[in-house]
Amino acid sequence: MDQLDLRRVRYFLKLTETLNFSEAASLLKVTQSGLTKSIAQLEKDVGGQLLRREGKNTHLTQLGESLVEHFVQVDQSARRAQEAARRLVQGDMPVLRIGLMCTIGPHLMADFLAAYHRIVPDLEFVIRDLNRSELSGTLLNGEVDVALVGAEITANQRFRYSELYSEPMVVACAQNHRFATRASISIEDVMQEPYVDRLECEFRDTFLSEAYRRDFVPVFAARTDREEWAQTLVAKGAGVSVLPQHSTVVPGLALVPLNDPPLMRTVSLAVPIGREDTVSVQTFLKAARTHDWGASS
Repeated sequence: MDQLDLRRVRYFLKLTETLNFSEAASLLKVTQSGLTKSIAQLEKDVGGQLLRREGKNTHLTQLGESLVEHFVQVDQSARRAQEAARRLVQGDMPVLRIGLMCTIGPHLMADFLAAYHRIVPDLEFVIRDLNRSELSGTLLNGEVDVALVGAEITANQRFRYSELYSEPMVVACAQNHRFATRASISIEDVMQEPYVDRLECEFRDTFLSEAYRRDFVPVFAARTDREEWAQTLVAKGAGVSVLPQHSTVVPGLALVPLNDPPLMRTVSLAVPIGREDTVSVQTFLKAARTHDWGASS
């Protein structure tokens, strides 16, 4: 079978609706002779007769009947591809790819995405969990369109940031830990306990530098770049850790405010300069900037 011409396939499908060359040609806005030539060429392409004309009556052959469903699928697939291409060219992307810094918990963002999806139900979200070293390159090469970050991911001017919300750093411990009933905890208190070190946290260096400045030396129970591992170890009583208030991803944690020193982090959306010109990204950014993030906390 030769390569099919989509135009001829669509002519044939229209003809099957009427089984009348004159009527089908009128609906297609082509001449009857032009339609006849197209069907003849399609029959040549598939290697057999699709229609049989008996006087004024036209009937599908067995081959024609068997190919109708296949041709419908070809036509529908082509139309979906054309629509997807149109939306991509116009910036109205059916898919938005979101990079998520691995230290950011899902709860606040999931509330926003669920609300946004009700407004734009045709948009599909692809969410990727990324560490600090991956975010910059992944954004710039187009693997993700926007990224939710807890700190600026590069010192240059290649990204534009939109602040969404701020959250305090808190001390996480097991629910039966002696810290769990405290109103607040100091860094000195934390340093008296085995510490679970969250290697990917953007505030890790700030917190540990403050501890060393005060001559506190942490006793590490574990170090890991996997957020769920760190939090699970804390929940099981292996030690304590300092993390953002809304970053919890496992049950069984008690969160206590850190009062000395108090630390805050700001969560922002990062977009490569120029990428915010697309319709889908513009719409997403506008919704994120106007969303009441405090209502989800």
